[in-house]
Amino acid sequence: MNPRHLRWATHAENMADSRGKRPRRVTNKWPSLKGSDHGRARLTEEQVADIRAATSMGSRQKDLAAQYGVHRTTIHYAVVGKNWAHVA
Repeated sequence: MNPRHLRWATHAENMADSRGKRPRRVTNKWPSLKGSDHGRARLTEEQVADIRAATSMGSRQKDLAAQYGVHRTTIHYAVVGKNWAHVA
């Protein structure tokens, strides 16, 4: 690293300086894919609908996670709509 090009600046000044030097890379590999079209999806839209129905009937998220082979957090996010918001 060449320290001669460094100078003291605020974060805003550094960001403004970097905008003109090189384009920013997009790090999200699947930016517009939703649901089962997403490359890392573990559930389908039908399964999410079934999971939501089961929890409304009293099924425990822990039991559903074991049934579908996913982590309990995956079930929770599907139920509360953090993920799979497009599924009715």
